[in-house]
Amino acid sequence: MKNPLAIVAALVGAVVTAIYEYMEAEKEAQARIEEERKQQRELMKDYDVAQKKIKKLTEIINDNTRELDERKTALDTLKEIVPGYHADLTKEGELINNNTDALDDYLAKLKESILLKANREKLEKAYVELSELEDVENEKHKNYNDIRSTNTLQGYNRNGFIAKLMRTLGMESEDNAKKEFEDAEKKTREKRTEVHALEKKVGVNLLDQGSETPQEDGNNGNSDNNNHHTTSSTSSKSSKNSKSEDKFKAEKEWRQKEEALNRIAYATGEKDYEAYTQRIDEIAVDFYKKQLERTDLSELERLSIMADAAEAKKKQTEHANAATIAEEKAGYDEMVAYHKQCYIDGELDATTYQETMQQLELAHLKRMTEITVAGTKERAAAVTAYQDKVLKDQQEKQKKAEDEAKKHQEQLKKIREDVFGNSAAENKAAYDVALANLTAVFNAELDAAGDNAKEKLRIEKAFQDAKLALAKQYNQEIQGENSNLLERMAESFTDWMDSEGGKAVTQSFDLVVSQMGSIFSGLSSLIQAELEIQTAAIEKRYDKEISRAEGNSYKVAQLEKNKEKDIAKAKNEANRKMFAMQVIQAVAQTAQNALAAYGSAAAIPLVGHIMAPIAAAMAVAAGAIQIAAIKKQQEASNAQGYAEGGFTPKGGKYEEVGVVHAGEWVASQKLLANPQARAVVNMLDFAQRTNTIGSIRSADVSRSISAPMAIANLQTPASGPAASPQIGSSRAQTDAVITELSAVIYDLKQRLNEPFVTVNTVTGDAGIKKAQDEYEQLMKNKSPKSRR
Repeated sequence: MKNPLAIVAALVGAVVTAIYEYMEAEKEAQARIEEERKQQRELMKDYDVAQKKIKKLTEIINDNTRELDERKTALDTLKEIVPGYHADLTKEGELINNNTDALDDYLAKLKESILLKANREKLEKAYVELSELEDVENEKHKNYNDIRSTNTLQGYNRNGFIAKLMRTLGMESEDNAKKEFEDAEKKTREKRTEVHALEKKVGVNLLDQGSETPQEDGNNGNSDNNNHHTTSSTSSKSSKNSKSEDKFKAEKEWRQKEEALNRIAYATGEKDYEAYTQRIDEIAVDFYKKQLERTDLSELERLSIMADAAEAKKKQTEHANAATIAEEKAGYDEMVAYHKQCYIDGELDATTYQETMQQLELAHLKRMTEITVAGTKERAAAVTAYQDKVLKDQQEKQKKAEDEAKKHQEQLKKIREDVFGNSAAENKAAYDVALANLTAVFNAELDAAGDNAKEKLRIEKAFQDAKLALAKQYNQEIQGENSNLLERMAESFTDWMDSEGGKAVTQSFDLVVSQMGSIFSGLSSLIQAELEIQTAAIEKRYDKEISRAEGNSYKVAQLEKNKEKDIAKAKNEANRKMFAMQVIQAVAQTAQNALAAYGSAAAIPLVGHIMAPIAAAMAVAAGAIQIAAIKKQQEASNAQGYAEGGFTPKGGKYEEVGVVHAGEWVASQKLLANPQARAVVNMLDFAQRTNTIGSIRSADVSRSISAPMAIANLQTPASGPAASPQIGSSRAQTDAVITELSAVIYDLKQRLNEPFVTVNTVTGDAGIKKAQDEYEQLMKNKSPKSRR
């Protein structure tokens, strides 16, 4: 063995554990014995009371010193308690026919009755416990088989060193599962033996005595003295009273029969334990009900039976409530198992599963507060559990809301830091903390360096670099160091400009800039030539299409508009290329000017390190202005599409959407808003788009002006002096024409909203192809353009 000490320690631990478990088991057994004794004492209270009462009455009857009436009263009372007792008192006070065996028989039956009742209750409880133990045994057995099967499939070596060691230490899952199953099996076997013993006790009493007991049946002494007992003495005592009849014989036989049938149904599996218990309670309640229906009961007998009936009814209610509670728990467990399986199968996500389980638990606990009996421990426990659950859910919701609020604040803080950054005060505070920490580390490093001057110099340089980095990180300025830095930069740049390398770079840069102008000039000529070629190709293509579309004014106008768009697009592309070249040239020129300005200003004594960045910045600003001007020119050139005329897009009165070219005429928004002027502008725009400006005549202009005015006059009521009869007649005719025209337009609108049904033929005399051929022939035979 690899580690004997570990094995010894494990064995010692196992022995100690076994001793501890044995002691605990002994304690539990002692506690159970004590509890059974306590229950036995509780059960025997009624017997002790009856025994003491009979003893007291017997003493009074046998006491010759007492008054005769007192002794007779005690005798009558004793006879009511024990009807089989037939003693009597003579006038002289002598006690005759004193059959004390009846008293002993009564007390014996009372004791048997109490024990029988206790055994029945124990049997009912044992049935419940046996059912629970059987469930545990089955569960443990299944768990053991599952673990064993899994180990077998995985090739687990049960005889290996590791397996033996794990069993010795009590850590082998299969061995532990086997022990748990064996323990459960043992407990079930013991409980089954106990149940059989109780069944035997209850069965013997029921069969031999027919449940004829003074206490249970509420007879209080009205026992059947003809019953046969197992001992000869009891049999002889009962034979003396064979003539007396049991008034509850029929009821007892009915109960005996019903209980026997119920037990048979449970034993054969026709009924489960719940149905068995329910029927037992029903039989007991009906039994006492049948006894109370009798009319020959004494007052004491009726009172005793009513008490027993109340107890039976209470027990029935308790069992019914217990069954309801068990049903609720079973339903809840079933719903939990169902939703758990749905979650395992992926039908529910984690959030939905958690919410569903919480709702199920809350509904179950609330239901428990409703079905438990008020004033019982079960109701108090259910109410406490429900309140705890509600409080816990509220706390979880509150915590979730607080976490979400905190998360939201963190998100806002992150957005603020990412978008707006920290404030100057926050940066200053953070910088001071970081600088203090850096200074502390710096001082510690200096102390550690000792007298090493080289190491101290390295630490000092690293400290200054880190300090500058911190200042940059938190946007903090260090004035003295910034000035020194600018001076060093200016000196370094001046030295570099005076060096051979700087001169070579400057000369090369000048050469590139000077040559860039000639290169870009050639590229500009090339781009312009390419634009002219593209424009000519576009015009040629569209002229052909416009020529083929002669006679279709709509298509001609559309082609003209598309041609203008394509030409404008080609011009915009050429302008974009030109703009890019101009920007490149301007950037290069700006860089050259900035270098020259920085070098010239840096050479100025004292203030050179200050003036050099300013001069370079001014040169860069001038270059930026030049680039902005180039961009404006490019934007203006993009709008050159309006050089051929046309309406601009809709917008504000002072919104710029293009440029005005030389020799153009512009119409204002106010002019276009005038109906008469708008008609003329629309006519000119149409002629401009269709390239028919040359065909406009003065009559066309007059007609475009007069038509809107006539319509406006017709729609405007007359003002001033009354119109003449001729004018009124003319206006009436005009109104009639307008009314008729409106009706025609309405009918046309209605017809246009209706579907058109057409029949189209492709071939034949009425076909589309023949019509197309005739149209093409007519187009070929039309007169040339020069003669039209």
